[in-house]
Amino acid sequence: MLTFEDGSTIVYKFKTIWEPGPRGFSVGKGTGEFTNGTGRYEGIKGDLTYSSKYYTSYSKEKGTLGDSVTEVTATYTLPQK
Repeated sequence: MLTFEDGSTIVYKFKTIWEPGPRGFSVGKGTGEFTNGTGRYEGIKGDLTYSSKYYTSYSKEKGTLGDSVTEVTATYTLPQK
């Protein structure tokens, strides 16, 4: 879920396929769709594609979850007000 300063929200769901990447860090690609919106995003419809690469790994001992960069492309429509 994304929440914006004005309180509007966008909810989406997605599916990712993860594979081993360079230096043993995971890379993923996926697709998703918008499922709900509130405020200025009420009635949002559309989809998204993305790719993600991890640059550090998860470490239970260090208490880290890993760092990644994700690029997203979204196409959506909103109802006329």
